[in-house]
Amino acid sequence: MKMQVELLSCLKYVDKKTNQDKVRLGYRCLDPKFRQDKANLKGYSELSVYLEDTSIFDKLKVEDFGIAVILEFTKEQSPNNPLRDILKLKSINVGSNVINIL
Repeated sequence: MKMQVELLSCLKYVDKKTNQDKVRLGYRCLDPKFRQDKANLKGYSELSVYLEDTSIFDKLKVEDFGIAVILEFTKEQSPNNPLRDILKLKSINVGSNVINIL
C-alpha cells in the first residue's frame, strides 16, 4: 500500500523501557479525503510511525520535510491479535531517492 504524505518530523529518542535508541517519524496524509471537520478536530491528523532502526534519522535530509513523499507499507498479521492486520513501513520515496526500511 502506498500513500502520498508530507513528512513533518523525525525524532530520535531513548525508549524508557528498553533503554535503546528509536525513531518516531511524524507525517500527515495529503489526500483531501483525510481532512476532518469534527466537533473537536478540524484539519489533518498528525500520524506517526515508530521504528527501531535509527539509521533513517541520518538518511533523511531536512529538505525531505514539508514536501510530498510516498510512504510504502506492507500488511502483516498482528503478533498480539491474529485477527488484525498491522501496517509496517517498508520504504520512503523522496523524489528519485528510495530509502528502504525493512
